[in-house]
Amino acid sequence: MTALCASSAIVRAWTRLYTWRLTALARDMRRGEIDSDLWEFTHDRESNRRVAPALHVIARLIAGIPDDVSWRASHVTVGSTPMRAAISVGTAAMVATAVWVYAVTAPSSPI
Repeated sequence: MTALCASSAIVRAWTRLYTWRLTALARDMRRGEIDSDLWEFTHDRESNRRVAPALHVIARLIAGIPDDVSWRASHVTVGSTPMRAAISVGTAAMVATAVWVYAVTAPSSPI
C-alpha cells in the first residue's frame, strides 16, 4: 500500500467515524463528497507539488477536523450528548493516528 493510499484510507476512516449514525442521506452524501475530493486529488496531474501527496492529504485532514466536527454537530439532534463525546474521542484518535502516520512517512535526516 502506498503512502497516498494509506493517508486516503485514514481520511475515509475519519469520515466514517464522524458520519456514523447519521441519516443515510446525510451520511452517504458527505462520504461521497470526501471520496470525490480524494479521487480528484489522486488523479490531479500536477507534478510540481511542494509537499508529498500523502502528507498533503494528512495535513488537509488535520486542518479540516474542526470543520468536520462542526458539520457533524450541526446534524446532531436534541438528546444525543453521548454522540458528542464519541466525536471528541474519535477526533483525538484520528489526530493521534495522523501524527503517527506523519512520523512514519516523514523522511528522516541523517545525523
